[in-house]
Amino acid sequence: MQWRWSPARAWPQPIDADQLADLAARVNTGELRVEVAQRVPLAELPALHADAAAGALPSGKVVIVVADA
Repeated sequence: MQWRWSPARAWPQPIDADQLADLAARVNTGELRVEVAQRVPLAELPALHADAAAGALPSGKVVIVVADA
């Protein structure tokens, strides 16, 4: 599988179900590691945007947590 990364987009290219399953399997086996630096409740999204604008985001992925309805 060849990935082409474009810094202008959040995701390198459209992904299909087979590619997603492959990524999930790689995460499960430890071959692929996703660094989650911070988990933020949806209600705090405006503050997260302010942090991003100020250049104050941590290194790694930020996961937005949506509460169960």
